[in-house]
Amino acid sequence: MIVAENFGLELYNNSLFLFCGSRNDRFKTLYWDNEGFILLYKKENFQFLG
Repeated sequence: MIVAENFGLELYNNSLFLFCGSRNDRFKTLYWDNEGFILLYKKENFQFLG
């Protein structure tokens, strides 16, 4: 997997990995819960007051 290969991190040790792409309003989270991976996706709606 990309996390293990590029970052040298262990995927199965109760870790949470957060990713964001070129658009900084979208986030993906990868988590192992001892039964399989959970992928969470969140899109933020930022509003600037001005």
